[in-house]
Amino acid sequence: MALAPGTRLDRTGAVKVLHQHVAADPELQQRFEREAKTLAALRHPHIGPVYDVGSQSGIDFLVMEYLEGETLAQRLTKGALPLDQALPRPAESSPQPNRRCNNSFPLQG
Repeated sequence: MALAPGTRLDRTGAVKVLHQHVAADPELQQRFEREAKTLAALRHPHIGPVYDVGSQSGIDFLVMEYLEGETLAQRLTKGALPLDQALPRPAESSPQPNRRCNNSFPLQG
């Protein structure tokens, strides 16, 4: 990941690049695309939204909101995360509650 200034929208993004030698492997290319789709579908206060995904001059990239703070690796050096921090409450991970049942998880259709 690298930081990149967003000149058109005036915001900083975190850019993940799939290097060409990795992109040559179709399995790794598909994994990168799945990661981008998965991240774009998530809604959580501790996971930044996806701003863009694409390819420029044969280099695939993913741009997400840059969130300041320590990395997960840095946080884990202090010990395991308590469950209430590691597992989000349903209301934090779901865009809106499912009105057809008594839980807060959206149905997959």
